[in-house]
Amino acid sequence: MPTCGATQSFNELAPGSLADLTGGEDYSAARFEDDAWGAAPLKQASLEECLLARCDLTAKRLEGVELHECRLDACNLANGRWVKTRVSKSDLVKCRATGLQLIDANLSEVRFTGCKLNLAAVLGAKLRSCVFDKCDLREADFQQVVLTNVTFRGCDLRGARFAGCQQTGLDLRGTHLAGALLEPPMLKKATVDASQLVDLAPLFGLTVRPAE
Repeated sequence: MPTCGATQSFNELAPGSLADLTGGEDYSAARFEDDAWGAAPLKQASLEECLLARCDLTAKRLEGVELHECRLDACNLANGRWVKTRVSKSDLVKCRATGLQLIDANLSEVRFTGCKLNLAAVLGAKLRSCVFDKCDLREADFQQVVLTNVTFRGCDLRGARFAGCQQTGLDLRGTHLAGALLEPPMLKKATVDASQLVDLAPLFGLTVRPAE
């Protein structure tokens, strides 16, 4: 998967200030470090090949924003509201995104690594070729989401809810599913491992007991 700085290293990116991102413009090949965004919403902006490291985007509202080949490293995205945001070929690494809302968003070839996404709400979004690797998704809420070739690897989905979702090529192997609310039709042709079958059995009205 391409990452931020596909054409140049992070060190070569020009330093920038989040205060300069006011919307309605395109920003490319910029580096934002230890910075904080103001409270005003960011609308109709495009960021390409940008690095955001240890930036504070708490409760930030993004609307119609596009992120392409970007990397967000150890950023605080908690309680943000991202509406109709498009993220492609990007990496989010060790970000705190508790309570993040992704509404009508479009994510393509996005990798989340070691992120805290507990209590996140993913509503009416489309996810394609995305990977969640060792992420905390406890009590996350997925509603009317289309998941195409999405992988949850070594994640914690305990208490998460999937309602009205559609999936093709879903891979859940190695993920904690105890208490997750998954509609049986959503699991059709999904890939799971043998250790998860006990957690999934109640969804199909099955009781698992040791042999007598």
